[in-house]
Amino acid sequence: MRAKNLDAEREAALRETVAAGEARAEELRRTVERGERLRFDDQMVRQRMASFDDVWKTMTIGEQARVLRQLVERVGYDARGDKVKVTYNSNGIREFCKGATK
Repeated sequence: MRAKNLDAEREAALRETVAAGEARAEELRRTVERGERLRFDDQMVRQRMASFDDVWKTMTIGEQARVLRQLVERVGYDARGDKVKVTYNSNGIREFCKGATK
């Protein structure tokens, strides 16, 4: 009688472990899918930017500033290395590229 109780308890514990593993696997699948959607297609970005110089020249200063705010997250300066570091806004770039296809 006692062995049957242990088997039932073990089976319940294993079912719990499997359910938790399946839930974690589903969570990881969703995370990977989100990451895939956020990934850049370098070729697409190059195509969209190829004719950008012509468009840039026709924009007003205000329009240029708006585009830069959309594309650039932060600009920093390292005085010791005398270097400028630009951090780009990946969501802004993605949205900009989507807008270029419309």
